[in-house]
Amino acid sequence: LELILINIKAQEKYVILYNNDTAIVGTDIISHKDKMVVLGTSFKFDPPYSGTPIEGEYTYGSKLFLLDANLNILKEQQFTNGGGAYGVIPAYNIHLLDTEEIIIPYSINKGIVTCDNSNFAIHSKQVEAISVNKFFNANPSFDFHTINDLNCEDQEIINSFANKNYSVTISKDKYRKQIEFRWLNKNNISFQKKVYQYKNLSPYGNILCAEKDQNFFVFGSDSTFESLLILKFNSDGDFISEFKFPIKSSFKKIVNKSGDLFLLIGDEYIANNWKQYIYELNPLIGIVRKVEITNSIVDITPINETEFAILYKNLNTDPLRAFRIAKLDSALTFQNEKIYNYINSVPNRIKILENGKIAVVGSVYTKHEYTSKNNPYFKTFVLLDNFDILLENRNLNPLKKLSIYPNPAKNEIIIITKDEETKIQALALFSSNGNKILSTKINTPSNEYFFDVSDLSSGIYIIQIELNNGNKENKKIIKN
Repeated sequence: LELILINIKAQEKYVILYNNDTAIVGTDIISHKDKMVVLGTSFKFDPPYSGTPIEGEYTYGSKLFLLDANLNILKEQQFTNGGGAYGVIPAYNIHLLDTEEIIIPYSINKGIVTCDNSNFAIHSKQVEAISVNKFFNANPSFDFHTINDLNCEDQEIINSFANKNYSVTISKDKYRKQIEFRWLNKNNISFQKKVYQYKNLSPYGNILCAEKDQNFFVFGSDSTFESLLILKFNSDGDFISEFKFPIKSSFKKIVNKSGDLFLLIGDEYIANNWKQYIYELNPLIGIVRKVEITNSIVDITPINETEFAILYKNLNTDPLRAFRIAKLDSALTFQNEKIYNYINSVPNRIKILENGKIAVVGSVYTKHEYTSKNNPYFKTFVLLDNFDILLENRNLNPLKKLSIYPNPAKNEIIIITKDEETKIQALALFSSNGNKILSTKINTPSNEYFFDVSDLSSGIYIIQIELNNGNKENKKIIKN
């Protein structure tokens, strides 16, 4: 393995990691104390790849790099857990546990199989998880833990999450048309599985998953591709409710925002053209805001509950080698843009590390270098930047300065902003099923507003509060 240090500036560091007989595509990065772990998807050619999968010709797998604060390689490790022409479907994200272990969800591709008693042939994928024991220690060891061992699965990992007690991998089975939750208990390495059989959710469109307030939300198109379906599950994987909105979009990214809001990045086909939008969505109400963008968004990560670091390319003006980072503010506009010009660098993931630095990991396409017989070849790059302007409000959360009481209420609620400069300028009230009941604009924005609820029927409502800084907060209120 070789490391090339390309550029070191006062704020910016960029390195390339590569291996002559292995193509490595960087997919994720995490930090711990003064070290970083980079995950890459690897394709090892032996002998060189001829163009079609042949058993033994190449090996799928993943590569881990442990780097110090200056991006020097401290150790690296390849894993395949079997490999082969079909072999491992490489992992794309990693989770650091409080035990300093690393959980890596991945799957095994068993090739074309015929399932059950029918003639239905599929690419069968078996979802698994890897526990990488103490990778920060001198001698890392890999424990491979199989979650399922069925021959007729067609699993695709949607997302994965981890906390102090367990990690959970959420996947869809297109063959059985079901969402599956799999928990790995970190104490005794035991697994639990919960299955939800969906009827209305299309198994062929993009399906995204997010975690909020100890609940899981699954987003996808309905079977007609005419509407967005949102499925809500509790932390045990039990189905709670379904929401449906007439939104014809293919969603690619999702992140949590303040309150009940999510941000989604999606494409819509309008007037024979694909257009990309940022959506601000409340599962109870639907789309709160929708903004068209001309950039091609690659990834997004939270700075605080209302601002985000966004990684993207401008397809109209940027050359192949350029990508950009900016702050997406509470009004869903791009601020403090910075352009990075590195030859043939294709970014995949953006993260804010423990030390407050922005990290980008991706791949460098080098066409057919280093391999004979015209093999495709990729290297991994890592970029670190002290993006001070972007992160200046990282620890601020202005919407936590907003309070409502009493709640539940019988006659009146009081809405208060604790920051003198943050004022209430408009309100909207929605029923629990998303129907708008009323809206009002406050002529003189104020830090305090008294809202009469005496005429409302008993039940649960959503009140949307618009502030003078452009932020909107959705709060649940209960009328007794």
